[in-house]
Amino acid sequence: MLLLWLLAIAIGCSRPSTNQVVATLSPAEWTISDAPERLSDLGLFQGALADQEPAAGVVAYQINSEPFYDYALSRRFIKLPPGQAAQYQAKGNLKFPLGTLVAQSLGYPTSTTPDAPIRWVETRVLALTSQGWLAIPFVWNAEQTAAEQEVVGERVSLADLVKAGVRAPATHIVPNFNDCKRCHKIANRVQPLALDAAQLNIQQSGKSQLAHWAGSGMLTGLPSGSPLPRLVDWREASGVPVADRARSWLHANCAHCHQPRGAARNSGLYLGADVAEPALYGVLKSPIAAGRGSGGHRYDITPGRPGDSILVHRIQSTEPGVMMPEYGRTLVHQEGVDLIRAWIADMASAENDPTLVGEVTELTPEQLADWVQMAETGGDSSRGEEVLHRREMQCLQCHAIQGAGGNVGPDLATLPPDTTLAHVVESLLLPSKVVNPKFAAVTVQTVDGLVLSGVKVEEGETTLLLRDPVRGDTRLSKGQIEAIEPMGSLMPVGVVSRLKKNDFADLARFVASLPRHKPDPAAGQSIVRYETLDPLPDELIELPAAQVAAFLDSAADLPWRAAFARLSGEVPARELFPLGDSPRAVARAQFETTEPGRFVLEINPGAGVTAWLNGKPVTPGEAGGVQLAPGKHALVLLIDTTAAADARIRARVAPANKSET
Repeated sequence: MLLLWLLAIAIGCSRPSTNQVVATLSPAEWTISDAPERLSDLGLFQGALADQEPAAGVVAYQINSEPFYDYALSRRFIKLPPGQAAQYQAKGNLKFPLGTLVAQSLGYPTSTTPDAPIRWVETRVLALTSQGWLAIPFVWNAEQTAAEQEVVGERVSLADLVKAGVRAPATHIVPNFNDCKRCHKIANRVQPLALDAAQLNIQQSGKSQLAHWAGSGMLTGLPSGSPLPRLVDWREASGVPVADRARSWLHANCAHCHQPRGAARNSGLYLGADVAEPALYGVLKSPIAAGRGSGGHRYDITPGRPGDSILVHRIQSTEPGVMMPEYGRTLVHQEGVDLIRAWIADMASAENDPTLVGEVTELTPEQLADWVQMAETGGDSSRGEEVLHRREMQCLQCHAIQGAGGNVGPDLATLPPDTTLAHVVESLLLPSKVVNPKFAAVTVQTVDGLVLSGVKVEEGETTLLLRDPVRGDTRLSKGQIEAIEPMGSLMPVGVVSRLKKNDFADLARFVASLPRHKPDPAAGQSIVRYETLDPLPDELIELPAAQVAAFLDSAADLPWRAAFARLSGEVPARELFPLGDSPRAVARAQFETTEPGRFVLEINPGAGVTAWLNGKPVTPGEAGGVQLAPGKHALVLLIDTTAAADARIRARVAPANKSET
C-alpha cells in the first residue's frame, strides 16, 4: 500500500535541480539528496507519460490480491539493472539486485464508459540503493503531462470518482512521510509490499508469471516439480472458499502491519494468510489496547456474529481512531467488508461450548463463589504459569512478574500479600470492576482527530505522558488534547473467555500465588528476559554457526521479540522459536553484574544449542561456570528447533568462589 518517503522533512519541499546528477548516477547510487524530481527522469516509460507504456527493460506485472486504494486503479512496473536477475525465495519478498526500480501508478477512469481514459493521480517508486529501499512519490499534474515528487504528501481534488461504475465526489490523499512510514517500515527497515512469491504467482497465458520471469532471465532459483505458494484473488467468487478469499483480503490490506515484524506486532493480531492459529488472527481474541476502536465489542472476531466483531467495526469505519487500515483510504471498501462479514458469519459459534469460560458480563456472589471453588479445587499453579506465558494471551505485554514483562499494568508479584483467590478470579473475569487508580486507563482525543488509549504515566501543567502496550509511551502537549475520558482498565473484557475452564482455574491459582512466591537465593541470579529473532532473517538460515554472533554484532534493525523465563529461571526453548516453520532460532540476553560472579548455562543434553558469552563460545554445563568481571554481558543462543523442541534453558549468575549446590 503506502510507500515510505525517506526525505527528511527538514530539507523542505524545494531543492536544486538534479538533472545532471540523475544522468550520471544509477539508482543503486541514489541518496536522499539527489533522488530524481520528475517521474520522466527515471526512464520507466516511453511515448506520452500518461500512456504508461513500459520502456525497454521495464516489465509490467500483476499481483494476485490487490489492496484497496479508494477504488483507484493500479498499474505496476519493475525494472532490473541490465544483465541482473532477482532471486526466488519461498517466503518474504524476492531478493532483488541493487538498482532495482519498482513503480505503482494509481488513477481513476474519467467516465463510466468502457475503456475510458484514466486520470493518473500519483506514481509511487521504490529504488533499491546501497543504503536500502528509497521511496519516491510523484504527483501528476492535471494535464497528465508530468509527475513531480512531493515531499509532504498531497490532497488531490477529483471532479468525480468512478466507484463501481457510479460517479461520486472524492479527494485522493497522497501519503505523507509519517503515513508511509507506518506501513512500509517492516522489521525497522523500509520494505516493498506484495513482491513475494505468493502474490507474484499469478497465471498468465497458461503459466505462472514467475515462470515467465524465469524464462526471460529476470528470475533465478525458481524451483520445479513442486507447487509454488499462491495467494488467492479475493475477488475469485467462483469455486474459492470464502475463508480463503477473506484471509487473502486481510493479507493484502492489513498484514503489512499486523505481522511479527510489522508496526502492529505488539497487538498480537497477525493477519497474514499463512497464520494457522485462529487466536492469532483474531478468533475470540481480545484486543490488547483498542480503546474506542473496539466499538464496545469484546473480540476481534466473534464466530458467527460479524456485527459483534471488532474487525468488522474497524474496516467499515472512516472515523479517525477507529478505521483500519488507519492510512491510505478515505472510503469504506464495501466489497471487502461484505466478504469479511460473510466469512465470520460462516464460523461455528463458540457460545454453547461448555468447556470454555465464555463471556461473563456480571457476577453474582454465588457465581463468583462457584468460579473460586473451581479454581481452588481444580487449579494448579505450575500449569497456570504456562497458561500466562502463552503467546496468544499476551499477558506479559502489560504485566511483569518480578520485573520481567511489560510496564503498563501492575507487576503481578507485587500484589498485596493478602490478595485472595476471589479477587484474582473477579479481576480476570471483570477487569474494570475494581481498578487501581494508578493503572486506570483513559481515552485521549487530539484536536487533529487522533484517538489514543492508555495509562497516564505523567501529567504536568503543559504535557501528558500516555502509555499503552502497542505504541509505548506517547507524550502530548496539553494544547494538542481536545478531550480526555476515563475508560476503566486497559485490560480488555473477555481476555480469558476463550480459555478452557481448567486452564482458567490454573491461571487464577498461579496469579493468586505470586504475591507469596519467594525466589530461591541459592539458585543465583537467573536471566529472566530474552529476545528472539521472529521471524528469522533469511541470512541466518544457513549461515555457519561460527559466524552467527558476528552477524548479530554487525546487523541493525533486526526483528527482536521479547520472551521471559519462568519463576524457576528456566525458559522453554520453544518460546524462543520464530513463528512458523524454521530450522533455526536465534536468541540473546543482555545482563549486568556489579560484583565478580560465575555464569552458568544449563540446557538439556543434546538439545542442539550453541552459545556465546561476550562473543566467546560457552559450553552448557561447563564445570565451575565462566568467571565474570563486573560489567555488561551478552549471551547469544543458536538453537536447532528440531533437537530443542522440548528443551529448557536456564542462564544464571552465581557469586564468585561459591561451590555449586
